[in-house]
Formats: sequence, C-alpha cells, structure tokens
Amino acid sequence: MGAPVIAYYVSGHGYGHAMRAREVMSALWDMLPTCVIEVRTTAAGHLFPDDARLQVGRAEVDAGMVESADSLRIDPAGTVEAIGRLLARRPALIRQEADFLRGRKATLVVADIPYLAGGIAAAVGLDCVAISNFTWNWIVEPFMDGKPALLREIEEGYSRMRTLLQLPFGHRDGLRMFARVEAMPLLSGKRRLSRDEVRRRMGAGDRPMVWVALRGTQSPEIFAAGASGAGEYLFLTTDFSLAGAASNVQAVRLGNDLGVSDLVAGCDVVLGKLGYSLVSECVSAKARLLHVPRTGFREDAITGCEAPRYTVVRELAAGTFAAGDWRAGLDGILAKTPPVEVHPDGGAKACAAAIAAML
Repeated sequence: MGAPVIAYYVSGHGYGHAMRAREVMSALWDMLPTCVIEVRTTAAGHLFPDDARLQVGRAEVDAGMVESADSLRIDPAGTVEAIGRLLARRPALIRQEADFLRGRKATLVVADIPYLAGGIAAAVGLDCVAISNFTWNWIVEPFMDGKPALLREIEEGYSRMRTLLQLPFGHRDGLRMFARVEAMPLLSGKRRLSRDEVRRRMGAGDRPMVWVALRGTQSPEIFAAGASGAGEYLFLTTDFSLAGAASNVQAVRLGNDLGVSDLVAGCDVVLGKLGYSLVSECVSAKARLLHVPRTGFREDAITGCEAPRYTVVRELAAGTFAAGDWRAGLDGILAKTPPVEVHPDGGAKACAAAIAAML
C-alpha cells in the first residue's frame, strides 16, 4: 500500500485557517512521515510548510466573508452575494475537484472549513473530517434573512462530512449536520525560542515589547502616532513599510527561525483582533491581548467571553486606536494580573491523531 494522500481544503479568509492547518500538517508528519498532503485553497502558498510532501494548489471552494478595507467590519450584503456566486458554481467546482482527487488517488479529505469539501469527498466516496471552532453556516446565519436556500446548501455540504473536530471557543448550536462532534484542545503553534531569547534578538532591553498584529489597519499615520505617544515601549511590526514610523518601531520577519508563537510569547502585549489563531497563541503563552473591536464577526462574542479566563484581554476602542492614543490602553493592560487558569493545549497533535485514525 502506498503513502496516504490527504486532500486538505483550507479557507482563504484571513490567516488563521492556514496557520492552524500548518500546525496540524506538521503533527501529521510526526505520526505519518510518508503522508502526502494536497492543499486546496485560495490562501497564499507561503503560509504553508515548505516541504516536499506538500503541494499547494488554488481551488475556490470557500467564499469566506467580505470585509471592509480595515478588516474590522463585515459587509453583510457583499458576503451573501459572494456566497451566492460560489454556490451557483457548486456542481462544476465539485466535478473539477473530484477529478483532481481521483487523479491524485486521495485517501481522505480534511476541511478547515470549506463546506464544498463535503460534496467533493462524497463525489469520490471518501470520508471528510472538518476542523474548526466555528462553521460558516453559523457565522453567516444573521445575514441570511430571505436567503434560506443558501444556508441550506452550506449545511448540506457539512452534512456530508463524517466528523467535526471542534476547537475551543466554538459555538454549540448550528452543528446538527454533523453525525459526530469531538472537542479538541487548544490549537497553537510550537514555541522554539524562549521569551528571553526573543527579547534579546529584538534588542528590547528593559522596555515593554508590543507586537502590533493588525492586518489591514496599520496606516503609517496611525502607527506613527501610536508608537510616538508611547515612547517607552518597543513596537514590533511585520510590515517593513512601517519600520521608520517612529524611533521605537522595529520591523521583524517571521520565518523558520522566528515564528508567530515565539513572537507572541516574547512580547508583553499583543495589539490585535479577536481572531482565533491570535487568541489561541495569546492564551497558550499567557500573553496580554489588547484588541480593537470588530463589527459583524459573530465568533468574537464567544472568544471575548472565554479568552479572559486564561489570559488578560482588554478592548481598545476603535476610535482611540485610530487616533493613535494607545498608551493608556497599554499601561492599563500591563497593570492587570493574569488569571491562573490554564487551557489544555495540544490541539494540533490531537487533530492529527484523529485524522490518522481515519486513514
């Protein structure tokens, strides 16, 4: 029998789906070194491991959410329109992907969390396992008044999946399509560097260190005002166009020698959003999260309630952030005592073990 071939369908919405899929893939190779993974996604290829056992191909099987330019607001009408366009092409997309899976002799389908993956797997007679804290039918349900047929099509795709491996901070309703739902531990990345080593590399000295992890919201003017107004802090950004925004700003490049998990654990505060991956990294590392609120992201109500049980989470009002008035928020969150409760970790390994058992 040849090496197993897993078709891994990953949502292209944001970075979180790809980042956690990356961790599951690495854990899978620890268990099954010869396993071949075919990623099908609209996410950027560089988000996935650089490994000869992995191929990344473009496949439009997920509409995600239509966001504002600053990624802080959902466009409900635009989101529904995008879903409608995708589902109108569903038969052709399923045929196309089914042919691909047959050609690659796939043995299992994994989805995080495109609903079309269920129909694709069914078309070639394969099991499909889903991994996520939420499902898209639950996320878009508030926008679907007058569009029940679209919601039913999303749910029908999920109903063809064998199991949902549900990550923490997920919803309990809207999962009736799955025959089985298994609760998984927190899924975060492996930390390879100590906090002290990260701080040494950044030249932080005694300064509190802040990673500004805000995709789409870091205008040079806002960033310069925020950093200049809190001169005793060292601000880190992965956007090299912002490196000269102020004298206390440093650009860092993420890669094999410095991962997201390392950077989060090395910082005193992360300034970001309540996205699953960033929250899970902060919870795992007990890193303080100062977040800018988002509108229309239904999952934030759950994350915002659950995450503070495990680490310090505080809101920085959108207007305050946009005015560059960050210092009071940073000072305030650093003054908070972290909670003692620890969330069980090891989600990547647990998901990989569940997938391996299905092969």
